[in-house]
Amino acid sequence: MQDDSQNEPEPRRWPARRSVTSAAGVFLVVFAGGLWWARGIPANGAPDEPEHYALVEFVAEHGRLPLYGEPGFSVGLMHGQTHKRIGDARDRARIGSLRLHPQPVELRIPYLFVPQLPYVLNGWFNRVLGGPTLGKARAFSALCVALLALLVFLAARSLWPDRMLAAGVAGLCVGLWPQISFLAAYVNDDAFATLSAGALVAACAWCQRGSFDRKRAVALGAAVGLLCSSKPTVLGLLLLLGVWFIGFSLHRIDGQRRLRGPGFRSRTLLAVSVALALAGPWLIRNALLYDGDPTGHRFVRRELREFVGSLPAGVLGPKQTLFMKSPELRPDPRSFTGVWLQLSLSSFWARFGWMNVAAPRRAVVAALTVLAIGVVASFLLQCKRDINALWWSVPWVFALPAFLLLMLGSVANSYYADFQPQGRYLLGCVPGALLQIVGGLAGLGHRWVSRALLLGLVGFFVAENLFLRLRVLH
Repeated sequence: MQDDSQNEPEPRRWPARRSVTSAAGVFLVVFAGGLWWARGIPANGAPDEPEHYALVEFVAEHGRLPLYGEPGFSVGLMHGQTHKRIGDARDRARIGSLRLHPQPVELRIPYLFVPQLPYVLNGWFNRVLGGPTLGKARAFSALCVALLALLVFLAARSLWPDRMLAAGVAGLCVGLWPQISFLAAYVNDDAFATLSAGALVAACAWCQRGSFDRKRAVALGAAVGLLCSSKPTVLGLLLLLGVWFIGFSLHRIDGQRRLRGPGFRSRTLLAVSVALALAGPWLIRNALLYDGDPTGHRFVRRELREFVGSLPAGVLGPKQTLFMKSPELRPDPRSFTGVWLQLSLSSFWARFGWMNVAAPRRAVVAALTVLAIGVVASFLLQCKRDINALWWSVPWVFALPAFLLLMLGSVANSYYADFQPQGRYLLGCVPGALLQIVGGLAGLGHRWVSRALLLGLVGFFVAENLFLRLRVLH
């Protein structure tokens, strides 16, 4: 693999002031958009927001994470329509009354057994600002999405120093992606997970365009640590990171592979150390608290079995035993076609909120056409430059491969644990995919065509957000 940057003229770079101004503009537009969306969603009017906020509120008030078994932080039941908790493992009288007064119920698990860094950061964000409120907790989600847009902007800036419009378009489109706009508007952990995916893509892009020095090693390690400290739905990107790092290590600069360069191994060790320093504390804490189980999953499954086994007959249907599906209760493979696939893909980018609001079909088809043009153009441009880099370079490795890998993870989750056609589980591929698409559109031969398509793409996402916002308010 040859270093293609050695065969190209030095690209024209932006003036520093213009770069900072553009970055600030992208950040502020996306952050303001998240706050604007938050004003249109009623309190606890988003998926699982009460459970997410309970953790944030506890951290803000006590300065620490709750322990399993503290009030509100154990397995229990919630109302199937209002999504309010109606009983937990220690509230036997309330649960027993369900036999006399049946209600639609669902099994609930506290968010103690997913990585806790997003909740710690959000809780302390509220604590520093004077105490927990729903508005501040939602503002933290908006901040995560704004930082995601900024990181994608910086990644594009690193990959294409001479493409002035492309970086701004990439950052804005990520922040205006419909489901990501929704994540910016309420308390959740998906916003932080998508931010960590964007951080990984940005760090890899930065490493790819220069020498692997200490700053880049620390940035890469921090991105990996954040990814491992966020939601499990994005952990599949670690496999693609391995593919990228192999290609990155074998890449030749001045006739020598990076792997053979001075200090490469010590900086790799530095990156690993930073990642472990960020991700390790949560695993150690769980191991100390939950019988040596670093993830806590074995512990919570045991608690679930005991809780479900103690419920009065008929309170919880057999298909509602979350994370405990026996083979006979698992969905048929044919269930993953039709509605499941349609909802997963449409909610990935064309639906909003509870997947009940969608953009007009014609607009979606037009936008898909522009996106397809970007993919084809990006492929042709990369083939012209260095076809060997297709299998490992940014953004390619974090675009379509990431989509397929995250889709596979979503299928596995629905089959073994909880049947959910959720497009949000695929959002970790959006940073890489948009960098690929925008890069292809920006590289088209006719500049006016390129600019028209880029501005049209931003215009579509702006119009879609406005349309969805009016539908939600209506």
